[in-house]
Amino acid sequence: MKFFFAIISSLVISLSAVASQWLYYKHYPWVYDNASEDWLYLRGAENGTIYAYSHSTKEWEEFTAIKDDDVIPIPTWEQQYEEWIQNPEPYGGLSVLQQIKGAKDRGDTSIDLMGKNISDISPLAGLTNLTSLVLFDNNISDLSPLEGLSDLTTLDLFYNNISDIYPLEGLINLTELSLTLTNISDISPLAELTNLTTLKVYNSNIFELSPLAKLKNLTNLQLGRNSISDLTPLAGLLNLTELELHGNNISDLSPLEGLSNLTSLSLYENNISASQKSMLEEALPLPNTVIYWQL
Repeated sequence: MKFFFAIISSLVISLSAVASQWLYYKHYPWVYDNASEDWLYLRGAENGTIYAYSHSTKEWEEFTAIKDDDVIPIPTWEQQYEEWIQNPEPYGGLSVLQQIKGAKDRGDTSIDLMGKNISDISPLAGLTNLTSLVLFDNNISDLSPLEGLSDLTTLDLFYNNISDIYPLEGLINLTELSLTLTNISDISPLAELTNLTTLKVYNSNIFELSPLAKLKNLTNLQLGRNSISDLTPLAGLLNLTELELHGNNISDLSPLEGLSNLTSLSLYENNISASQKSMLEEALPLPNTVIYWQL
């Protein structure tokens, strides 16, 4: 049997909180092995091998946590597909699964799954050629199947039940991303997506914009109807041409003074004083920049 010392460490950590599963001989613990239904005393040799003394057989033998025969092979995408079609509802139904399979078989680079009542996007993990993916208006909450779709440049997640966007942090080729009408509050996973030119996070729960500070390629940024008050992280986004900030808690507009490429700026439904409005109108190149103070 084969084993590594690291497994012993994780074994001790995972079981240390469960006192009923441990027996002690002097200062050394015995661990209960569910596979053999036996108590084992573990001991390491100088060559790195781990030996286990069995309470039932009173014999020593080389110890392994997982036997080769116990390793469960990871099913292929095709094998999983056969399981998915047995219960297709979470994936949008049989016709949606067939659409996804067809896209995979053809090696398609785009797929539109708008309004398909999808809650589980696991089948999409196999579509590694995708550059454009539309998932507008579904019931998606778990984005982890998208982690490996590194060729994506356009991703539309508008109107879903998403709160965790960490699976997107490695999609560095994204240029357009829509997270409008979701439940996200933390946009820190977007901090390294420096190829983004369009980002839409309209009507969500965000309040902290510092993760956007390095996204210098942004030209279109939609942040309307959130809980934003501090615009400082936007001061360096000099390529912005369209910026939506209406329906927030903004009162200080000074970070926007240097955004001279803006052509459209919406600021209605904020707590902005007359002096702040005058300051910004003097700073920006009117009439090239249209500022919407009112809806």
